[in-house]
Amino acid sequence: MSMTTTTIAKVRERSRQHRPRRKHHPVAWRGGIHLCGTPIWCDARRPRDVSFLSAAHAADVARHGQMIATPETLALRGLSQTTGTVGTPGPTVSVEPTVSVGMHLPVGYRRPFTIGNAQLELLPSGHGLGGASLLATIDGRRILYAGAYNPHGGGLGHDADMRACDSLIVNADYGHPDFAFPTIDDAIAAVCQHVGDIITRGGTALLLVSSPSKALDVAAALRTSMANDMGPIMAHSAFCQAAARVRHITVAAELPPLQRFAPASTAASATKPSQQLAARVLLWPLSRPQTLAKLWPSLPPHSACTVISGMVCHRPLRRELSAALAPAMASKLIIDHRFAWSNRADCGELLDYIAGCRPENVYLYGRHARDLADIVDGRCRAGTSHVLAPARQMSLFD
Repeated sequence: MSMTTTTIAKVRERSRQHRPRRKHHPVAWRGGIHLCGTPIWCDARRPRDVSFLSAAHAADVARHGQMIATPETLALRGLSQTTGTVGTPGPTVSVEPTVSVGMHLPVGYRRPFTIGNAQLELLPSGHGLGGASLLATIDGRRILYAGAYNPHGGGLGHDADMRACDSLIVNADYGHPDFAFPTIDDAIAAVCQHVGDIITRGGTALLLVSSPSKALDVAAALRTSMANDMGPIMAHSAFCQAAARVRHITVAAELPPLQRFAPASTAASATKPSQQLAARVLLWPLSRPQTLAKLWPSLPPHSACTVISGMVCHRPLRRELSAALAPAMASKLIIDHRFAWSNRADCGELLDYIAGCRPENVYLYGRHARDLADIVDGRCRAGTSHVLAPARQMSLFD
């Protein structure tokens, strides 16, 4: 062996000896968040044996072996078959994971249970009705999957819990500094004032919202603030179906009745009064712009279309929203107001939440994960933040 070959071999051996060991991360992104060393996934987008669902619209629900979520979330998704409920006070409950499709596990807040080597607990995330975070203790290490977090709750959701943890996983779709939301009370007051003005001039307030749980929050707030000034709240069939599914779970006084709105045909409207004349408030999904083109011409004069979403704070997202609503714009629909009423935390609130949990490592995913990671690294010691997944386009369901 030549001297040169021997020298290269020695250098390579020293390099292997002094090379830092690759850090073991407790979570990984594989089409959803995987708690490594367990069969548990969080908001998985592909079929898994066990998957936790943080909110009814958090991920496309695949055919998982077992779904873990709050009773409200399972009801909103129409998932009624269960393996029993973890919701009564008492010691930690042991649950064996099942691979039978459709056997789902509803779990109440703050009720510890175990699956395999993981002790689990669902905490209120503040993200709408049934929204939850998952606290997992594995080999003495606390991992908190926060998902979409909202510190102040609001609407029909609970105020969020904050827990100390070793590793924190947070959705950062609203992690850009442009996102600075008003308080929920200010947002509700502004929307109610706007809706009242439309009703006063004889029009219909067409409110575009991002998800069924958001529609229920808006309906509850309007009913509480304007009970004597408005008629029935009408809504898209998906929102009415969601309200019917959770009515047996939620306190009836908190959940206002929704009536299904079906635009009358031209022939029908010529022979009898159209249904839209009674629709003073109409809730409609942002994700159905193609239906707005047919809906808008059927509404009475002086009606107005309003977007209620945290997306309106960010100029690029406003452009994407306008592009998505282009089919409706062609029918002369005009969005006259946009309100930043969000059931998620803005950038500042996310930073406060991260600081309050005092994690050793922060794992971020979502559209603005890199933006938020840069801010976290600037405020904390280097290497504490990790981006789990590449940036993605925000859905109109977010």
